[in-house]
Amino acid sequence: MDDPSELTRTLRTEVGDALRMVAVYEETEFDHLYLRDDLDSQYSRVDLEALRREIIVLGLGREKVDEVTASGSLRRIVYETEDVFAVQTPTDTHTGVFVSFDSSKRTRLFDVIDVIRDRVEVP
Repeated sequence: MDDPSELTRTLRTEVGDALRMVAVYEETEFDHLYLRDDLDSQYSRVDLEALRREIIVLGLGREKVDEVTASGSLRRIVYETEDVFAVQTPTDTHTGVFVSFDSSKRTRLFDVIDVIRDRVEVP
């Protein structure tokens, strides 16, 4: 990813105030490029570390998905909860990009995916 701040700016343009989090994760780090103000007090450092670990674990399964589906490489994982949509884009075994936004903007899911695809190189 050439310019992480441009990724955040473009995502904010696409989903506005519904953007919750933009993060780049590595095996031992979780770099928040953006965390919406109201969420800053909602998540502790321990919560964010737990999220990083979960994201990595879920991303580790991508190679197995490739093997059993015979449909090409897994590029993204989309999560939907009652209130949130999240898109995880693994870029390597323990690295990638994680973006979440309010489910009120669910119709923008493919716009969000396009923004990530255009700015994050996926092997």
